[in-house]
Amino acid sequence: MHINPSFSSQKLYDAKIRNKNKEPINVQITKLSYDDPEDREAMMNIKLLWQCLDDFFDPALLKKIDENFKSKNGNTLAVELVGSSKLEGKVLCLASVSGNEINFLQARTDVEYKSPISDPKRKFYGAGKALMWGICKHAKDNNFNEVTVNSCNDNFYKTLGMKPAPKLNTKYGHNYFVFDPKDMDSFIKETRHKYETMA
Repeated sequence: MHINPSFSSQKLYDAKIRNKNKEPINVQITKLSYDDPEDREAMMNIKLLWQCLDDFFDPALLKKIDENFKSKNGNTLAVELVGSSKLEGKVLCLASVSGNEINFLQARTDVEYKSPISDPKRKFYGAGKALMWGICKHAKDNNFNEVTVNSCNDNFYKTLGMKPAPKLNTKYGHNYFVFDPKDMDSFIKETRHKYETMA
């Protein structure tokens, strides 16, 4: 187990994304714990920081992630920039995961794709995919062969290769998607290769 310096989240995996100039930058997939005071403080500050980044930011999903974090309902996984600043300033995406089910996933507004690529507010590319890769790898490491997600962004999950799972759609009222064993293995392998060869 590796604990990152200057804050307390637990590092799970290394990954890469791109900055606004399309240059590769290193990130880490990490796990936050409510039992750690620094992680609790970071989650509180993240809610304030992300709201300040964009006046139109919808905090509903982040609120659900925070509720699950406080209730210790599953795991809270994150994508973090590598560096020595405080945790709340480095987290780009958060997800609440129970076993092999992604309950909620939320990105910072300078990561989230909701306007043209040329939008100067968009500073990071690939953070959502990196978090999904980390979630799938974490599920695999814990003996799960597939991953399901309660979707608020169907196109994003379709581009990753996930398939609709209509039988699960009644739980929260959104569409559900699933990575079956074969597709999940391919996604993990192909994404890992991309990180190893990214330049």
